[in-house]
Amino acid sequence: MSGQKAKDDEAAARVERVQGYRVRPDREPGVGAEVDRLTRGIRRRTDAEEAAADAWEAVVPDEFSERVVFVHAKRGVVTVKAADAGVRYRLEAWLRGGGQATYVGVAKTGVKSVRVVV
Repeated sequence: MSGQKAKDDEAAARVERVQGYRVRPDREPGVGAEVDRLTRGIRRRTDAEEAAADAWEAVVPDEFSERVVFVHAKRGVVTVKAADAGVRYRLEAWLRGGGQATYVGVAKTGVKSVRVVV
């Protein structure tokens, strides 16, 4: 019987030794911490972009609301897409005439400029 117990103890010791190599200690952070950090960053960008889009909808004149679409906001530059070159020209004139200052004042995020694309 003691021979079997010695074999069991030896096997248990080998398993513990192997687990020591394979199981990470609790003090090392896993991938979960990095994923949480990235998710928080994405959520912040999404919230900022949503705030910029809401401000755009609130400020843009009715003549442009159907012909201009908010695309995205990145690094303080808001990009909007105009239906055609004529709308782009009139929208850029409105922005230069004080529309951009009004938009920046209403937006709850850091907006530096508005870029109009066709």
